[in-house]
Amino acid sequence: MCSPPETSATTDPIPWGHSAAAHRVHGWCAICDGRGYAKEALAWRVRENRRHDAAQAAVAASETRRNPWTCKPPPTTCAPSAARKP
Repeated sequence: MCSPPETSATTDPIPWGHSAAAHRVHGWCAICDGRGYAKEALAWRVRENRRHDAAQAAVAASETRRNPWTCKPPPTTCAPSAARKP
């Protein structure tokens, strides 16, 4: 059976010509009264920076919880050089 489509965060219908994505995420868009393109661009940048920071924190946390007995060290890229003969 098919699942119903995802509903937006706002229950009000999005006005014609407005950004559906911005209304779904922020609840407003650049065309809404009192907003502008610079504010919308800033809102998207802040949102993405927060997502990036959270992802980086998760990676760092997983690296600190590594079990040294089950995880192999990263492979070396250079083989030790043989002693050179003159």
